[in-house]
Amino acid sequence: MLNEKSSLESAIQQAEEKMQLRSFIEAINCWRHIIETYDQFPIGVRVRLASAYLDSGYADKASAEVEYCLQLAPDFDKALELQRRINIKKRLSHEIILTEANETKVTLYIESKLRPIPYEAIAAFSLRGWVSIKEGETAYLLLEITKKSITRLAFNEVRHDVVAALSGNDYSRHLPLCGFNYTVNISDIANIGVEIDGQAHWVCQPRLDEMLQILRGNDNWLFLENDTNRSVDQYTGRFLLDEQALTKYETFVNGLKELQQTQPMCYLVSPNKESVFPAHYPYARGGVTILDQVMATCGLGNEEYFIYPKDELFKAQNSYCRTDTHWTYGGAYTAFARCLSKFDVSVNHKNLFKFKTTLFEGDLGSKLEKLEYDTYTVATPAGKAPEIIFKSGTPRNHGRIIIYGNSDAPVKGTLAIFGSSFSYYFLEMFATVFSRVFFMYSPASPVMEILDEEKPDFVILETPERFLVHPPRIIENLSASPLSDIIESLTPFERDQIRSGIESEKEKDNIAYRFMKEKLSTLASA
Repeated sequence: MLNEKSSLESAIQQAEEKMQLRSFIEAINCWRHIIETYDQFPIGVRVRLASAYLDSGYADKASAEVEYCLQLAPDFDKALELQRRINIKKRLSHEIILTEANETKVTLYIESKLRPIPYEAIAAFSLRGWVSIKEGETAYLLLEITKKSITRLAFNEVRHDVVAALSGNDYSRHLPLCGFNYTVNISDIANIGVEIDGQAHWVCQPRLDEMLQILRGNDNWLFLENDTNRSVDQYTGRFLLDEQALTKYETFVNGLKELQQTQPMCYLVSPNKESVFPAHYPYARGGVTILDQVMATCGLGNEEYFIYPKDELFKAQNSYCRTDTHWTYGGAYTAFARCLSKFDVSVNHKNLFKFKTTLFEGDLGSKLEKLEYDTYTVATPAGKAPEIIFKSGTPRNHGRIIIYGNSDAPVKGTLAIFGSSFSYYFLEMFATVFSRVFFMYSPASPVMEILDEEKPDFVILETPERFLVHPPRIIENLSASPLSDIIESLTPFERDQIRSGIESEKEKDNIAYRFMKEKLSTLASA
């Protein structure tokens, strides 16, 4: 027993040394070795593993470890603090600053998009570019990793365009196999260079900097800036959809018309905060925006099922807060009531919820060096809360499934919602009204296999206004859905955690459970 304790202490010390050296990949291996080797170990080991994951750019893996810790010890301070740090980190975008070497004898050009880079893309960054290589030279791409090891990679793309572009500079004997395209964890790379005929030439050092995505508007209202959806450019009309994207919308809406004939449905576009309260926004709205394009191309303004509750949300006043991009629960309630009205569901829902105000930093106020808060409206059921009877447990939003059951609901029927993070705010509201709510994170993109299985009485397709840049689609089955892609991207360890999680859910007689069980089993035996 003493030997085992001493061995565990030595293993923890070794892992901590790796953390101090910022050799996070090695630290991850050390922490996982402890978890897999010892039957008993301090719960803090998992928190340190999560911290190593986060510092390596694997926020989703860090979240999964922290959530597991909090299941074992809900009040564990270190896990709660790390959870907050993860949430802040995941909301930030980054940019790569390339510092060129003072003297270099080779030409290396990086074509990768260097800003903005979402946090989740750091660990799977596409490093793409080319190098000038002359005939007869033997060359490799060099990557110096932060732990001082050097990775030597062969060039893997033929670039006739590069040869053509350089032909006027006496590069007639330039080799076309001079391009590279590798997926790397960009946070691990300290130096990028080229080896030519055995000689290393270091060309540039990448540095990962956090980008502040906050736009401060009038009356100190905060908005998104530099986000991947280009919110500012969308609002000002500088970013519009091309014909190909509009054609995809026409195809999607034609499919909705067919679907609506058999399925009472709402297509809900959750307005951007700046659309509801333009007086707080520092930019003027463009003459034509993506929303205008989509509505004009598809004639959505004339469709009964289309909801864009901008005016109602403005009248509600408490529908958004200064420090968050999403609507408040008060705003979600406005959209919830509008959908019930569209469905002609008559319920005295005002008495079903209790509303109160609190201070909330939100996903914008939390990004500032000094946190900012605003008054925020929250809602809870006035009576017994509906029960979550199944959840997929997947670590990322996309593809996530949550099923509610409520035998005391006033409406005995099923509602299916294919939505975004905006939908999280009214899920419990709908689950208070309907006896069953099936939610999938798939913004406005229904999965027909789910509809065929669940046979819902009502369907809501929800997407944020800023997501309109991505045309939704009608998905045939779960194998073609985001859930399938997410499961395939997980590590064996993560899949084991999810397999264990779905086996502990209350309801297993549903299409999500059956699909996930089969998918996980197939991957485990591959």
